[in-house]
Amino acid sequence: MASVLLSERRGSALVLTISDPATRNALSPRVYEVGAAALREAAGDAALRTIVLRGDGAHFCAGGDLQRLAASRDGPADQVRAGIDRYYSDKAFTMKVIAKYTKEKDPDIIDRTYEFYRKAGFKRDLLISEPGVQGILDFLSETVPEAKKATSLQFFDDRLVRQLNSGK
Repeated sequence: MASVLLSERRGSALVLTISDPATRNALSPRVYEVGAAALREAAGDAALRTIVLRGDGAHFCAGGDLQRLAASRDGPADQVRAGIDRYYSDKAFTMKVIAKYTKEKDPDIIDRTYEFYRKAGFKRDLLISEPGVQGILDFLSETVPEAKKATSLQFFDDRLVRQLNSGK
């Protein structure tokens, strides 16, 4: 059973209880979802003075549910791969995403940003390449003097990406 988050009002206090003693109250997506909703609701309650977060039983919280994460390990890698594929196959969508998260309005700057990252080492095989990082450092060295002295290996560790690519 995935942990649940119980909510109880006690006067001017809101008590949130993570409840799944069998997993030492490990966090689950449902706990995050219900917790976020409870905090949003609490933000609008002027009579609320305190929020208490507790665990059911003998333990407060074991952290993330590692068994659930292990069972869904391939999911995030598949999603990242799908996102990268969409980056290359749907430029219009990608440009909208870049504009949204950079808050940039100039289409020329958005297009140049897209092209820069497409050429600078953003690869479909989930691999940040040493030459790609060096290309970014070379670009930055025009305006950031410290970048001239830096090496690409100072900025990335690709062990996780290699693991994701290997499927292990």
